[in-house]
Amino acid sequence: WVLTRPVLLAMTAKPPAMALLRQHLESFLLDSVAFIHMGSIVGVVGPTLIPMAAQTHTSLYEQAVVLALRSVGFFLGSIVAGQIFDRIGKGNEFLLLSLFASSLTTFLMPFIPNVYLFGILSLVQSLALGMIDNLAQVLLMRTFQANLGPFLQAIHCGFGVGCVIAPLITGPFLVNSKDAYTGDDFDQQYKNAFWILSLACVPTMIWLATYIYRQRKAVGYAPLEKDPEQAADKPTIEEENKPVLLQGPPATKLIAIMAIFLFLYVGCETGFGSYVTTYAVKQLDMTQQTADIVNFVYWLSFVLGRLAGIFLSLRVLPNLMVRADLLFCTVTLVLLFVMRDSQTVLWIGSAIYGIAVATVYPSAVAWLSERVDVGGKVLSYLVTAACAGDALIPMAEGFAMNSHPVYFVGVAMCFVVLATTLFVVLELVMARMVRDHCKPPREIVELGTLPSRDDEAVALCADEPGVGEAGL
Repeated sequence: WVLTRPVLLAMTAKPPAMALLRQHLESFLLDSVAFIHMGSIVGVVGPTLIPMAAQTHTSLYEQAVVLALRSVGFFLGSIVAGQIFDRIGKGNEFLLLSLFASSLTTFLMPFIPNVYLFGILSLVQSLALGMIDNLAQVLLMRTFQANLGPFLQAIHCGFGVGCVIAPLITGPFLVNSKDAYTGDDFDQQYKNAFWILSLACVPTMIWLATYIYRQRKAVGYAPLEKDPEQAADKPTIEEENKPVLLQGPPATKLIAIMAIFLFLYVGCETGFGSYVTTYAVKQLDMTQQTADIVNFVYWLSFVLGRLAGIFLSLRVLPNLMVRADLLFCTVTLVLLFVMRDSQTVLWIGSAIYGIAVATVYPSAVAWLSERVDVGGKVLSYLVTAACAGDALIPMAEGFAMNSHPVYFVGVAMCFVVLATTLFVVLELVMARMVRDHCKPPREIVELGTLPSRDDEAVALCADEPGVGEAGL
């Protein structure tokens, strides 16, 4: 209901998108549920960072290295998925395999006390999550194309739902004491959260397997068109709404700049969710369970932001949404840095930051797809850059927090300012390239331009006998 109802309501004013949604509803829901699973696995990392450090007998510095390793696996998974989809296809089959691998590794993770084995398992898990991220998005893009915006916002909202679910499941299994996870004999209940999240993926895998079976069975019974020539000439919904796209070096330059932007943004998004719990404990002396609620507030706000993004994407241009989001992110981090000793500011700031950061990624990708063909390979490049930021920026924030907790906010603030500056540059570059390399769509020419004086003269004289364009 959370994912489907807003889309159904929002799409009533867009008949082509509504028709696509009715036709591909089950596929859309499967992509959304896959993102919920991915979000729950990512969201469990922050609340269990301290217990997992105790399990593997490591410090927060070493856990930051493990987080970086997870990001390496994520972007490797995205690269593999992009190559597989563009060369082999079978996106749903590989999506099912990725869900199984991520579920299995999540189940095994609490059994591993050795930090090296734990790092390898984290690498495999994140590789599977990277494949889920790429495959679900590319399948969605190939389905909805020009009407992508609200649907991309919706499945990314699913990611936020998963991130909210994770702290809710983890919270009851965490001990409300700052010294609960010290020494060799520490509380083990947190492991239940991993097993619950792992088993929760089983119904999704069964659903996806039946969907694949039904799709394969339906291929042999697909009806033939009565008039193949008419069917070939008749434009589809996707073709009627296809935008003018940049090709060659201009498109490559835009993709490169967008990749750097996502490198900065995704690192800031994940870093805050991964470290806000630890920051609340170390800087503001909160208990583990109270700090876990702060993490929950952040991810809940994240979900609400992406839910609102479904509606906003129908009325607001995606680049304008990104501008507003980056402005709020910057202001929030400045307040958190200046008023570093206030618990109230942390609560409010976590909520505002979660809302602001929520729609940046889907809005930026939807905006780029208006002018560039974002296929499996292109998306894998973007996700690779995003995962590189997911690896390096949280690691830098972890190193900073190891020195002093407040440095975490300072480093995050610097990266957000850099991302904001880069996005302004990206807008200027895209505007120039569209002006130099793209003709305006026919609809804009017909409806958005006024006739010149010569055009009016031709129209007036065309009605008179013997007078026309040649006479003029």
